[in-house]
Amino acid sequence: MALQYSSQLQVGSSSSASHAGYTLPPLTSMMPASLGTLGQASRGQSITTPTTPLSRNDNHSSARLGVTARPSASAPNGQAQGAETQRQVSRSTLLIENFVTTFRLSSSQAKELYGLYEVATSLPGELSMADIMSRVYSLACLLASENRTLRAISAGSFDTDQGGISSGELKRIVLDIKTMLDDCWKVTNQQKTIVRRVAKEQIYKATRTSFKSLFADVNRILRGKPELYRIDNILGHPQREKLLSSIIKTQVSAVRNTFRSDIRDSVIGKKACSLDEFTVACSTRYIADAVVSPAQNQGYTVHNVLLRRFAWENDELFKLPEESTENLESGDEEQEPSNHKRKKFGRGGGRIAVGEDFWSKVDLWFKKGIELRGENLTSSEWQRFINQSIELDNARCHPHLLPRPLPSRVDDTVPAEETPSTESAPTSSPQSSEQDSSMGPPGLSTHLQLFIHGPADDLFDHDHAQGHRSHDVDWDTQVSSQFESRIADYHPTGPAPGAHLNASHFTSPSS
Repeated sequence: MALQYSSQLQVGSSSSASHAGYTLPPLTSMMPASLGTLGQASRGQSITTPTTPLSRNDNHSSARLGVTARPSASAPNGQAQGAETQRQVSRSTLLIENFVTTFRLSSSQAKELYGLYEVATSLPGELSMADIMSRVYSLACLLASENRTLRAISAGSFDTDQGGISSGELKRIVLDIKTMLDDCWKVTNQQKTIVRRVAKEQIYKATRTSFKSLFADVNRILRGKPELYRIDNILGHPQREKLLSSIIKTQVSAVRNTFRSDIRDSVIGKKACSLDEFTVACSTRYIADAVVSPAQNQGYTVHNVLLRRFAWENDELFKLPEESTENLESGDEEQEPSNHKRKKFGRGGGRIAVGEDFWSKVDLWFKKGIELRGENLTSSEWQRFINQSIELDNARCHPHLLPRPLPSRVDDTVPAEETPSTESAPTSSPQSSEQDSSMGPPGLSTHLQLFIHGPADDLFDHDHAQGHRSHDVDWDTQVSSQFESRIADYHPTGPAPGAHLNASHFTSPSS
């Protein structure tokens, strides 16, 4: 005899055909064998209802679940109607309890089944009991599947006797995947851009006198604040740190090569420009998010004139090949490829001996200058030397502004033993120790007054500073205040008042 669920949940009554109902197969075919007694219980109707939230008091439970007795053709009086309601609640409660027992559900999961039943019977819409119990049965199956998964994990095996994976094997697989990811891991383009920008800002510092230690400085800065420079996912992983060091070396070499080319092009060839133009271009290119003019930062002007003087007096070093950047990958600004093939020197196949490359010579030149004149840029020795460097630079770029010609090389006026590019930097000649205006545009004395005393006013004519003015106006008639600017406009990496050259770089390891 099949169990019939009608809209009034009448079992085996003659009125079942008069109501829209659903016919289910016997419970023995729908559920496990442990539930097979339910069909017999429905025929005998002598099973005692378990003590559950829905069966402690059938009358109260039916009211709480919103189960109302509807008129029935087989039960016209109120007594038959109450009996039908009692059978309905008892039967549904018993079925839910069998779900809990069969699927080994916990007490909290049993509450979820009862909660679903309460919601389904209390909402408007008159869902059939077959539909409600089907939903409860689906939830019980889902909870049972979750329990089996949790028990398998806690037991440490996934049916290993049937070819499953144990927990130990799972851990080893995860470690293998992690190792493979480390081998395939790459530095992102954003991280490369950050490394390159830090290298560019460091190489253009106005107090830098050692360029071969650039790698050590950039590496120290990046590791000092990993969150700021977006490399916190690299530190702590040896394989990634090794790759980061390789990227830093590559980017540092590329930045040095680019700066070397910029210095060379500013003094030699068709792209040669004045000191002011070179300073403006480099400040825009090497300082992130800042456009600094020579009037706003005299420290960069002083640093650039020293580099340009060294480049002019040692132009034969530009014939040497550049540093190798074979592993250079995309950054925010890549070095333009050269159209000329590199020449091979000696047995090294293009490699230069240690200490013979361009930047090693620059470091040595600054080291000898510091030994001769000290670390203080405002000293009289440095003032005379930088004044002379500015005069020589202006003589090459603006010869029409000078009252008399100046030699293009310092070797013509300075004894060989005092040449800065060989042994030591020359001291200023009697003519160069005079007022700067007698030798052309104002020299370092005006620039250093700004470090010591501050600016006199804000009246700076950038066109005059770059020489774009009438030739009949002499440079020596310009007041010093026209070449000064406020200290507040200085870039933080520039020298502060009374700046000292950074001689400690000479002890840093070279990249």
